[in-house]
Amino acid sequence: MKLNFKQLAIIYFVLLYLHITVVVYFPELESFTKPFLILLLGYWLFTHKSRFTTKGVFYATVAALVFALIGDQFMVYEEGQPLVFLGGIMSFLITHLFYIKAFSLQRNKKQPILNPFFYIIVVQGIFILSIFYEYVQDELKVPVILYVLVILAMANFASLRKHSVDDWNWKLGIIGAFSFIFSDIIIAYTHFIGPIYGSTVIVLTLYGAAQFLMVKSIIYSFETPKE
Repeated sequence: MKLNFKQLAIIYFVLLYLHITVVVYFPELESFTKPFLILLLGYWLFTHKSRFTTKGVFYATVAALVFALIGDQFMVYEEGQPLVFLGGIMSFLITHLFYIKAFSLQRNKKQPILNPFFYIIVVQGIFILSIFYEYVQDELKVPVILYVLVILAMANFASLRKHSVDDWNWKLGIIGAFSFIFSDIIIAYTHFIGPIYGSTVIVLTLYGAAQFLMVKSIIYSFETPKE
């Protein structure tokens, strides 16, 4: 059975807020409910594979979701475990690299990589690192810096699809990328500096929306195939 966009969106966000409820009230079940989100996005990709005229975009997006699935499981158990947290960072770093690959295959080659948007996010990256750097353990400093650079590069490559894909899905890709960035900023703050009231709900909402929007923006950036 192939779900249409409306059906899939409803199921996805019901599962997302079911997962948030589980994390808040039944945290021992978190590792069970979280994979369903990425698995549903994987189902979405495979049932719309015929839309992809550039197969590299499809495979890069699948790989991004696979490493996100791995990263999700690391992050379930990361509290008080620096090596587990590092495993999560590295898994999501690879996730972002594959999203960069997917976006780069769709980018408008008339737009230079070093553009005004790039310099804006460089400033954002410096600001983010200036907040967290002194709180990060020495063994995590390099991975955290690398992670920040990669996730900001993902946002830049999402922006480089302008005029290469339709305007609506271009915007959704950027919104998704920045939702990912904001969720990661909150995770980093609560991990390295201190708690934020309601951070669990905010992070999971932003993360869930980010994955959904980026996958949607990739799938629907291609023309509907003729049956």
